[in-house]
Amino acid sequence: MDLEEAIGYIKHRAQKRTDDLIFQRWIAGPQYQMSLDEFKTKLTPVKARSDEEILEEVYAVFEKAGIK
Repeated sequence: MDLEEAIGYIKHRAQKRTDDLIFQRWIAGPQYQMSLDEFKTKLTPVKARSDEEILEEVYAVFEKAGIK
């Protein structure tokens, strides 16, 4: 097995493990309230914002509060 195959296998197994853990969380609780796909979507992290975007938002909050 070459390096690229090994890395692909490790990524595949990590994804499988993540899916198994999500399934266990779903089956233990909200299975009657939402589908597994909806549950996975709620657990998916929001796209990361750049530092500039975050700082712009912080400055806007400060300006609204009258803090400079």
